[in-house]
Amino acid sequence: MRVLLSGTSNSIIADGISTVLARSPDVTQFRNASYGASGTVAIGDHLRGIDFAAHDVCIIDYCVNEEVFLFQNLTALEDALSNMFNMVDAASRAGCLPVVLILPTQQRIDRARPLEAGLLERLRAFGVPFFNAYDHITALGTRYGIVPDDLFMDANHIQRWLNKFIGQQIIAFLKGLDFTALRLRETGQSYRPLAFLPHERMAITGDSRIVAQESRLMTREVVSLAPGAVMQLDLPAPCILSGVTLNAARSWGRLTQAESGAELFRTNVPSLFSAKRGLTLVSLPMPAPWQIGPGPARVRFEGLALAGPDRPEIRLELSGLILTLLDQDRPLAVLAPEGEGVCIDRQIDLAEEARLVQQARAERG
Repeated sequence: MRVLLSGTSNSIIADGISTVLARSPDVTQFRNASYGASGTVAIGDHLRGIDFAAHDVCIIDYCVNEEVFLFQNLTALEDALSNMFNMVDAASRAGCLPVVLILPTQQRIDRARPLEAGLLERLRAFGVPFFNAYDHITALGTRYGIVPDDLFMDANHIQRWLNKFIGQQIIAFLKGLDFTALRLRETGQSYRPLAFLPHERMAITGDSRIVAQESRLMTREVVSLAPGAVMQLDLPAPCILSGVTLNAARSWGRLTQAESGAELFRTNVPSLFSAKRGLTLVSLPMPAPWQIGPGPARVRFEGLALAGPDRPEIRLELSGLILTLLDQDRPLAVLAPEGEGVCIDRQIDLAEEARLVQQARAERG
């Protein structure tokens, strides 16, 4: 079984789902296309580097950050769902089974979760398998009296043992699945396609240089821009400038419409910025999406003041911009078993779950 994992930080944590998939004897080929602190707009970047035909299964994990972005009004539910369906459709049409992983964020346990609700409604109707960790957390409380807070390492990351267990249960589900019985079918729904505009396809004026940055997981070539640099985008069709992929470890400032000065995006997150860390690749939504094209559009980078005696040089390290294409809606198709979407968290190995809960309690003392 050839498995692709595409998501964010919970999917790259060591000794979690990615480790399970990489080491499982049932997985003959594994690729992890995830990176952290991103939402569904990152799919515009991820899609360009994925050959779904080379995989049997694509596990899709984007819910943690997207629920936060929805709460902060940085994105809209229908846009988030449309972004997700870009990957569901691309995988399905290539003969790759999509499996959606709904992972929780600590703050949303007792609050409204519009993405979860929207996904569950559609995934069940479309027949797409999914694992809903919110329901699983509720079940853990019922079975073992576990307080939800004890299942998180921090606000956005579940405990490693739970992360790992989810990976094991997804593998168990896939092992029991008859892949020959999967059918591609139209859903009657459409989505807006995403596209990625890499920095190499922009005409940049001002101080800029190409740099290669790396983390433990990846290397990415980015363009490093000084304040005042302007990117000209020549677009063949109308679109919305909906997201940006950048190195958050070395970026501090804002993007504006070059002519009007209207702010499009601002990056000044101290928890991600670090002069010592080489690469923290993130894809973030534009709080003020800008409809542009066809034709040229110009985006300016402006630096923001950064306090401290060892203040590093203010720059933006950009990988590219994410576009939502207008007037090009595509019909959504899914590859799935017949019937309603399978809720994997209701088919788990309860004995293994109990063992891991007991082990986690023993380790906490």
